[in-house]
Amino acid sequence: MGVTNARCRFAGLACPIALLLCGLYVGYPAAADAVVIHVVEAIGVTDTPSLQVVATIDVVEAISVADDVQATISGPDTDGDGVADTEEDAAPNGGDGNDDGTPDRLQASVASLPDPGGINYVTIEVAAGCAGLLDVATVAESWLPVEDLVYDYPFGLVSLRLPCTTATITAIFHGASSLVGPYRQYGPTLPGNPATAEWYTLSAATFGTKTVGGSTVATATFTLQDGMLGDDTAADGQIVSQGGPAVAAPPLIPSLPPVARLVLALLIPTGLWLGRRLGQRPVGNRRLAWARAEANRLPEGQGEWRS
Repeated sequence: MGVTNARCRFAGLACPIALLLCGLYVGYPAAADAVVIHVVEAIGVTDTPSLQVVATIDVVEAISVADDVQATISGPDTDGDGVADTEEDAAPNGGDGNDDGTPDRLQASVASLPDPGGINYVTIEVAAGCAGLLDVATVAESWLPVEDLVYDYPFGLVSLRLPCTTATITAIFHGASSLVGPYRQYGPTLPGNPATAEWYTLSAATFGTKTVGGSTVATATFTLQDGMLGDDTAADGQIVSQGGPAVAAPPLIPSLPPVARLVLALLIPTGLWLGRRLGQRPVGNRRLAWARAEANRLPEGQGEWRS
C-alpha cells in the first residue's frame, strides 16, 4: 500500500493527514475518539463499498496535539453520502425519511441516520443544484472542542460536506413534532481560520413541519454558501458545516471561591443551631404565657406553681 494524502474532519476542524491506506478518505468522526474512513470513488478506487477496514491512526489537530484513534469502515454505502445502507434502511417510513417515495440509501441528495444518542432519526436533504451529500454524520455537542454554555442540542449536530458553492438544506427531525429554534453551528466565524471557531446562530434558518409516513415531524431549512458564514473553509468549491436545533440551557450555578465556601460551611451549622433555639421559644400570646409561667415558677425542687 502507498501513502495517500487526505483531508479529515476531526473535532470540527479540517486537517491534512497521511494514511497508510491507499484509496481511502477520512471523513467526519462519529465521536471525539473515532474517525470514519470512506472509500473514495472519485480518485479511481474500484473497491467494493462493503469493504471493512479497522486501522489505528494518529490524527494531528490544528493545535498539534496527536491523538490515537481507531477508524472503522462498515458498508455498503450505495449512494456515497457517508451513511451505511443498513442505517438508512432503518429510518422511519421504511427507510424513506423524507417521504419522497424513494429509499434514502439510493439517493445521494438524501441521508437518514440516528442522532448521537441513537434514539431518534435525522434526515438531511439537499435541494437540486448540488451534486449530493458527502460525509454525513451526527455529532454530540460534547464531542466538539468547546461546549455551548448557552444552548443544549437535544438531537446533536449534523456534520456534512457539500461539493457545491451554494446549497439549500432541509433537516428533518423525526423525534420532534415542532421546533422553535434557533439553529446553531460550531465552526470558524471567519471561514478558513480555525482560530475563530465558536458557537453562533444561523439566523437565516427557518423552522416548519412535514408529514412523513402519516406523522408530523419538525424541519429546519437553511442555505449555505461556499466561503461564507456557515462554511468552515475558505472559498474552495465545497461547503463544510455542522449544526443543529438548539434549546436554552439551564442557568449555570457560579462556583464560589475557597474562602466563600469556608464561610458558608461555618454559617450553615450556626444557622441551624439558631433555628433550633428559636424554635424552642413560643411566639405571640404563647410567649407571654410562657413568661408568666416562668415568673410564677417556684424555686427548683418545690414541684408546684403559684396560684
